[in-house]
Amino acid sequence: MRADICVYGATPSGIAAAIAAAREGCSIVLIEPTNWIGGTVSGGIARTDVDEGVSKAVVVGFPDEFYGAIARDGYYQSQNNFWTHSYNGEPSVNLAFFKRFLAHHHIHPIVNAKLQSVEINDRTIVAATFDTIGPVQAGVFIDASYEGDLLAQAGCSYFIGREANAVYGESHNGVGDLNKTASQFPDGVSPYVVAGDPASGLLPFVSASTLPSGGSQDRRVEAFCYRLVLTNDKSNQLPIQDPIDYDPLKYELLGRAIAAGLKANAMTDLFMLTNLQNPSKFDVNSQGPMSLDYVSPECTEYVSASWSRREQILQNIKNYTLGLFRWIQVDARVAPSLKASVASYGLCADEFGTQAGFSPQLYVRESRRLIGDFVMNENHMTLANGFTDEIALGYYTVDTHPVQNVIANGQVKNEGPNTFNPPVGYKIPYRVLLPKMTECTNLLVTFCMSASHVAFSSMRVEPVLMALGQAAGIAASLVVSQGFAVQKVPLIKLKEKQDIYRTVTGRAIVLDVSGTYPNGAVSQTPPSTWEYRSSAFGYIGQGYLSDGNQGKGKTLTFALNIPEPGSYRVCIKYPAGSSIDAQRSDNVPVTISHTAGASHLTLDQKSTGQGGDWDDLGVYSFDKGFPSPNRIVLSTTGTESFVVVSAVKLVKV
Repeated sequence: MRADICVYGATPSGIAAAIAAAREGCSIVLIEPTNWIGGTVSGGIARTDVDEGVSKAVVVGFPDEFYGAIARDGYYQSQNNFWTHSYNGEPSVNLAFFKRFLAHHHIHPIVNAKLQSVEINDRTIVAATFDTIGPVQAGVFIDASYEGDLLAQAGCSYFIGREANAVYGESHNGVGDLNKTASQFPDGVSPYVVAGDPASGLLPFVSASTLPSGGSQDRRVEAFCYRLVLTNDKSNQLPIQDPIDYDPLKYELLGRAIAAGLKANAMTDLFMLTNLQNPSKFDVNSQGPMSLDYVSPECTEYVSASWSRREQILQNIKNYTLGLFRWIQVDARVAPSLKASVASYGLCADEFGTQAGFSPQLYVRESRRLIGDFVMNENHMTLANGFTDEIALGYYTVDTHPVQNVIANGQVKNEGPNTFNPPVGYKIPYRVLLPKMTECTNLLVTFCMSASHVAFSSMRVEPVLMALGQAAGIAASLVVSQGFAVQKVPLIKLKEKQDIYRTVTGRAIVLDVSGTYPNGAVSQTPPSTWEYRSSAFGYIGQGYLSDGNQGKGKTLTFALNIPEPGSYRVCIKYPAGSSIDAQRSDNVPVTISHTAGASHLTLDQKSTGQGGDWDDLGVYSFDKGFPSPNRIVLSTTGTESFVVVSAVKLVKV
């Protein structure tokens, strides 16, 4: 089999990569090692990891198109409504739309084809061989799998686990502090089979290892789980079946935690439940010291295990999950209210039909991570990281789950959870997709990207991964057409096609205050009275201007180069509030001079702009000129708070 591009992994990022490359005219073979396509988006994570308070401008390209299509086709009222509920669609709907997108681009995924070997010649992958279809040759390969088998067999450097803080000069990596975990076991939970008796042996899921010093290297990954979709609609319920090998000892830690005071009176005490657009369905995630998370060395083993061994581990995690629900119903320490609460839910009869309502996709939170010539780390997660090869925007909190349960002063404590909030909208560069130039020149990697444990923990959410997949598909198409290494892709062409700031689409003319988009001139009156900043997400280029809420009455004038007269839609971009200038004015005077005269508008920067998206100011006729005699002027006269601006865009209509 031969194609221009081979994508391994029909995950959301793999599907995005395949579609992006197909749109560029490339032939595609999309191969999935399991029988499921769409990864976690169609397989369990029904509440997408975006929050209402996060700017919509951070979800760019394919994920915006994908979720927008679901909303526009009438499933969820509107995209804005869908967004404000964290794109909380039903997995079955997500799967249907993945299939629709693929079919529209004549891409037919090959499922149940597991990688066996990779042939390399002079740093170039010549072919990859799969157990059911044999060898596949391609000009470019994209590893979009959750496991990273292709990058590993191609001989690329990678890391599993947590780097020491010292490796990249980080402060949140490595072994964690037991006192800082968000969902810790209460004091008094004995780790031994017979409470207080070390000779009786350790309970399941307790590590015998001595905890190293904080911040030191650790080769374990955070816990995996199955994200469930449950319903309280009796007419749509399937029973949660008993596991194949129920063992109550697996849940003894939870029983002892409850006895020691852990709140466990209702379903929401042990599980994180989020309503879906169908109000009778719920995304169910892990919560607390012991829940759906499978805190076991088998998660680390899974990453590099054979597929036969992985299948055993998958069954073990499924058995653990099903057994947890059985244990809740039969253990005497569980409150009757919790038993009744849990019993009111069941699996959904209309989800995961071939799996009897149980999620078919393991939530692999972390796996191999590529070590490229560039490795993204927590020091890069700033708005001012200076990257010029950005292909996506990061926005999600660093959110790591337990890695292990350890013994501390004769008690069980979990170790590994870590949470902190990087700034919304930090740039993610193309380089995270790239192996070392000395190792492979025709491979791009999406999920198992070149990032430290900390940086990955923020970038691992599926909307970001879909954007990375789209960029990988575009880059691969450029390699196919031009014949250079993936490390030598012309960034101008890549960024024009990826267009994460929406500055290219529709023959746009963009003029920004930093000079990155120099299509005209920006002037201040009085001169040099606006403050240059880069502290809040929502600007393009290298920064934005703020009036500093001082010297009211000054103006900012945009004179754009307009190559041909006609009607143009006028858009303006400015950042949302930040900790430095959190306030915005709701009465910013804007004057647009145009062919027919002048229009005077009032811009509300408090409630519009979507925190960094483009605001639509309407359609006007403009004269040709370099710059045009027509102008767009912002004033601060009469404003009661900060006035900020990054750029103006004209789109021909």
